[in-house]
Order: sequence, then C-alpha cells, then structure tokens
Amino acid sequence: NEYDETALVGSGVEGLNFGEISACTASAIGDGIKVVWSSLAGADNYDVLRKTVDETEWKKITNVTGTEYSDTTAASGVEYNYSIRAHQGKYTAGMSADIPTIKYIGKPSVAVANIKEGLSLTITEVGGAQQYIIGKFVDGVSVGDFLTVDASEFASGSYTYVDKDVQGDKDYKYTAYAVA
Repeated sequence: NEYDETALVGSGVEGLNFGEISACTASAIGDGIKVVWSSLAGADNYDVLRKTVDETEWKKITNVTGTEYSDTTAASGVEYNYSIRAHQGKYTAGMSADIPTIKYIGKPSVAVANIKEGLSLTITEVGGAQQYIIGKFVDGVSVGDFLTVDASEFASGSYTYVDKDVQGDKDYKYTAYAVA
C-alpha cells in the first residue's frame, strides 16, 4: 500500500491539514459520468471510488491530480455512487460524503440503409433505457423528434423502422437518445 491509511482527518499528523471534501457532484455526459469536487488545500492527488447501489465495498477506479474525472467505464443502466479520497504525501484523508446516486444511460446508435420503401433505420438498444427518441434532419434542418419508441419494442438488441417520407434529392440524418 503506497499510502498510510491510518493518517486520517483529525489524526494530528504534522502538515496534514485536510478539511472535508465538499461540493461533490456527478452528472451524466455523452460517454459516461463526470464527477467533480472541490479541492482541498495541501492535497497532492485524489482517489475516485465507485460502487453500484447493490455493492457494499468501494472500488478505487483512478487517482487524479485535478478535481474532476470522467468515468467512461460506467455501464449504461447501472446506478452508481461515487466518493473522493484525498492524499498528501504518504497520508490519506477520509472519504468525502457519498455523491448522490446517478445512472448513466448510453447513447444508442442509428444505422441508416437505403431500401426500396425508403430509409431503413436500425437503432441499437442501451442498458437502462425505457424509451428512445429519434430526431430527423433534412438537408441539415431539424424536423424535430419524429419517432418515439418504447424499449419493449426492441428485439434482439435493436429496433428497425422504415422512414417512407423521403425524397431522392434530399440529405437525411437521424439522431437517437435514450431516456431512463
């Protein structure tokens, strides 16, 4: 163990002047969960710890020198808790209060294929999603959320829809996002 786990807050160790890590937040971002916290005077680096709501043991997922971390290993549909632990030299401060539980919902992909009937859209399923919203762009202009699909309609990890409202001289793009 590279750190002295016995040198916690209030231990009276010379030079260890840690307070409490506060202002910890977690938010879902495009490819995971971003964790942000306030810095502690004297801290050299921070451990980011994570556990699922079903787990009792914290797991260190990384050590960083800054006050934010983007967890791109978070699985879609899983609820996580995060905590932060600061280090100064070989000493370790206590853990922050738990950051409120957060669930990351991944971004589904949309594959588009030209077929005789129009454009075939295949949307991939992501864990934890209850619903999918599909947006449509024609020649770069959004026509809004034109399709909503419940997760129960997905079979074998995907859902296929044929957009028949297309014209050969137009450029079509589609976006998808999942809702928990």
